[in-house]
Amino acid sequence: MRRSGIMVAVLLFLLPILRSAAEMRPFSLHDGWSFEAELVGFNARLGQVELKRMDGRRVKVKPEIFIQKDQDYIREWVMLEGFRNTGFFKVSCRKKLVEKWKKENALSSTQYSKYVYHVVLKNNNECAIENLKAEYRIFFEQQENRRSKDGFDRIETSHAHSGSLKLNRVLPKDKKEFTTEAVVVSSFDFNSTDYYMENGNPQTAKGEVKGIWLRLTVATKSGRKAVRDICEPSIVKDRYEWPH
Repeated sequence: MRRSGIMVAVLLFLLPILRSAAEMRPFSLHDGWSFEAELVGFNARLGQVELKRMDGRRVKVKPEIFIQKDQDYIREWVMLEGFRNTGFFKVSCRKKLVEKWKKENALSSTQYSKYVYHVVLKNNNECAIENLKAEYRIFFEQQENRRSKDGFDRIETSHAHSGSLKLNRVLPKDKKEFTTEAVVVSSFDFNSTDYYMENGNPQTAKGEVKGIWLRLTVATKSGRKAVRDICEPSIVKDRYEWPH
């Protein structure tokens, strides 16, 4: 590394710093000299990348010392790692009740509730997050009465509403917000005070939104990808599956 004339600075723990391991690969200088190293960190404030050489030595250098191909690789790595980092790219999902209405008659009443999720993506990185795609599945369960020979059986079924959208870009130190499509659940009550049905009355039946599974994907021009799964609440990932 002495041939490059680059002095290795003392490691400064200044934010924002990305630290993650990449694959071992060759890096080439403009004078034609190259060496094998692993990209392990980037300090946006200092504008330096940290490389781990095959001999274990770590060096911090400016990306501009490398040929354009390697600079592009570094730029993509920084964006992907910034996207993966939950502190630098923050995601929140909040369930929101947007409408309620009721239908009723002498026998029964049904209350309907419409919900959406409001999603906020906050990019604290020094670079834009490009080619961003959002996919989501909203899970809800609905009870209903079904006639049987003995009267009514209360059946509970699980549902998943899917949606997707292309967000393209979230600028540095900026945020992007979107709202999902709506799902509707209902609650049914039979007027058992004034009425009675032969073989038994319908039972109270309720619906409930259980949560959202949000999948964010970033793709680079070279075809590299990073995926993040956000579940609200976290138990959604244990209860449900994302289709393959």
